[in-house]
Amino acid sequence: MIERRPRSVVPVLAFVLSCALPTAAFALSADDVAGTLDAQPVSVGDVDRALGGGVSRKWAEMGAVQRHAAYALCRERAYSLMAEEARVTPIDWRAHIWSSTEVSAAEASKFRSRNAALFAGTPDEPEVAVHTLRVKRYRERLVDKADKLIGDSFKLNHLIDTDVASGADARREHARRERRLLEREPRPPFVAATCLGSSVTREEIERFAAVPLYRLRADVVTTVCRQLGVEDSNPIMLQRIAAQRGMRVSELLAFIDAVPGPPTDDEVAAKAVERYGDASETSLFKARVALEAARRGDERRHLVDEVRRKAKGSCSLELPAPPVADARGRGVGKGPTTGLRVQYFGGLRCSHCEGSWEILKGVHKRHTSDVRVEFRHHFPDTVLPLFEDAIALECSARQGKLWHFGDWVARGGLTDSAARDLDLDEAAYRACLEDPKTAVKILDDTAEALRLGFRQAVPSWVVGRRPRRGYQGELAIEEAIEREQAAWAARAPSAHYDPRGGGRTGARAAYP
Repeated sequence: MIERRPRSVVPVLAFVLSCALPTAAFALSADDVAGTLDAQPVSVGDVDRALGGGVSRKWAEMGAVQRHAAYALCRERAYSLMAEEARVTPIDWRAHIWSSTEVSAAEASKFRSRNAALFAGTPDEPEVAVHTLRVKRYRERLVDKADKLIGDSFKLNHLIDTDVASGADARREHARRERRLLEREPRPPFVAATCLGSSVTREEIERFAAVPLYRLRADVVTTVCRQLGVEDSNPIMLQRIAAQRGMRVSELLAFIDAVPGPPTDDEVAAKAVERYGDASETSLFKARVALEAARRGDERRHLVDEVRRKAKGSCSLELPAPPVADARGRGVGKGPTTGLRVQYFGGLRCSHCEGSWEILKGVHKRHTSDVRVEFRHHFPDTVLPLFEDAIALECSARQGKLWHFGDWVARGGLTDSAARDLDLDEAAYRACLEDPKTAVKILDDTAEALRLGFRQAVPSWVVGRRPRRGYQGELAIEEAIEREQAAWAARAPSAHYDPRGGGRTGARAAYP
């Protein structure tokens, strides 16, 4: 293993390999040693140049993710400020936006005709298009209101210390400079941006975009390490072969592709008869091309085998730690509020949802005293039937019928008959269905699933603070619960489990 040398300054090309708090993270620069090839050190920059900037492009993607995360956090602050000015809670403020978002039948019909692919396979009913356009408009209105409030107050604090001249053109040029610099240096300073008079810190960005940043960082490590394998397809290996032969890579490739002695006419004729059954002009031409390609392949293999016998490559990089993601908001659920949160993001009617629903119930049954299971909505929220399912689940759960509703859906229950079939208080149920806060709660859940990087992965989970993307088996969830409980106990030794089954005791008995 190669030891990483200490650095006294933040490098220009750097990223955080750890998804823990940035104060404990280390940056990997283009000058750092990634491993060895033939006992010679290979830097990250060597690999980047061999790949034609492949690593730098990943760094640029990380910069874009952090920039977008900083602005998304700024928008959330704008929502809170507007709610405060209206003297209502944030969810009441969003509920007002939802209830005041109107879509006429004519608008919905025009929207459907312009987006035929979006509605392929859906019922040709006016309310389907009305709902889809309403969700789209609701989100656009939120963004528009936030952007108007933010105005010019958002600024990336990324190693730029210049006076910005007045005028829109100057501000746009300044923003472009900041963006280019952030793409080269995806690890921003601790105060990454200012927004509405307050700071957006690197720690906040790390928490907000933990999952996509982890995936990009892991991609960089695997990309670099893959190039240190002794394979003929690796550009870094071609560079090493060329250097050993005193050639440039282009000269080496031309040498490899040159036919080492063209096949004779007899060889071509024999190949044509063997492969195509005749010696016609077309068959002879195809046979000659095949023989030349085979000889070029043999020459390439010979060169690489010669190097492989002598070469030895190793990578000293490690994958980043799994991401830590604080799932914001709460789902409908069962269990003690102080217990470890196990959150299920999905629906009830997807391909893996029925099995995952049973796993969620099983977790609750086995951990009634120390785990709180929560159902969070994750589905295409513009699809009306699924949205109606989600509202019915919310309203049934508020009357203590969460498990009843899920089991009833599994048996083929229809949303319209939920109140009767589940013996609900119908007046309260209808009021819940019509409450705009119920719809907003579902839209908040689906937005949170996207922030966590789940998107097409339905269902997914968050166990404690660890996201688990995609379908998970029962054993995987149980092991994740055990790991998170052990980690929590290590952080809070004053809390312990009551051997009589009463849960945790101690001054810090609640999970974060």
